[in-house]
Amino acid sequence: MNQECGDVFLSDQDKPNLARATVSEYIKFAQQFGEGVETLTIRGLEMLVCDMVDAYDVVFQKGPLVGGVSSVDDRKFASRLESTFGRRFQTRYLDL
Repeated sequence: MNQECGDVFLSDQDKPNLARATVSEYIKFAQQFGEGVETLTIRGLEMLVCDMVDAYDVVFQKGPLVGGVSSVDDRKFASRLESTFGRRFQTRYLDL
């Protein structure tokens, strides 16, 4: 695998409750097929760190948006990558 930068994704749902439902379904998937889900808060943005056996996914939801990184080998790197993505995303698109 050895993906140093991982895959970044962003989904814009029609409504915030649909975004929450998307994250809830992903949590169920990660719990069923992975090795655990942990909540991490960085700069006020709550993120889910999902141990998917050989890689990590980090997911966030803000309003109707769901975003994150996936398939990153190193947990700390995945969290740093997501933190950077989330911070830039907040600054540019959410004005937080």
